[in-house]
Amino acid sequence: MDAAKIYSIKSHQEFIVVASSKKLLVLRCKKAEECHCPWKLRAMVVKDTSLFVINKYTGPYTCVNPCLNRDHHQLDSNLVTTHIKSLIKAQFTLTPTAIQASVMEKWGYQISYKKALDGKHKALRQLFGDFSQSYTELPRLFLGIEQSNPGCVVIWKTCEINMPNTEIYSNAFSGPSSHLLKGSNIVVP
Repeated sequence: MDAAKIYSIKSHQEFIVVASSKKLLVLRCKKAEECHCPWKLRAMVVKDTSLFVINKYTGPYTCVNPCLNRDHHQLDSNLVTTHIKSLIKAQFTLTPTAIQASVMEKWGYQISYKKALDGKHKALRQLFGDFSQSYTELPRLFLGIEQSNPGCVVIWKTCEINMPNTEIYSNAFSGPSSHLLKGSNIVVP
């Protein structure tokens, strides 16, 4: 699907999905009815793979798209995520404004701040995992630290929050139990 999106973006045209399943993908020009544009693509999955092969193509686009630099329908947050994943891996603090500039440089379209932010969040989840899930793993991590370091005690503190079944960890300390009792705590990195 990304290949069809990129082709559509580069040709400054838009398509709609007529049919989509795990085995079939049918796309047609967004303006097919109003402009009688013939562009249509049909692809089917190659047996025993997850790859699609185009088995029917009618084209090229014959309609004119007047919006050449504003946001593009196929330039969604998933495609933005694919584009910026390597950038986020190198610099996870990349701003949505920098992402907008990168998309403008690559494809010539100005995406919204929200779309850039959504793309960044998806890239972070794909690269580093879900933060909520990571939080739920903290007690198990702390138990592992205690079990693999005999005599070590891990103490973690939580903040009060006004949501049922929710805790926010504020900090954690680990070290030999005798040191923790004396107050000389070592912060877990």
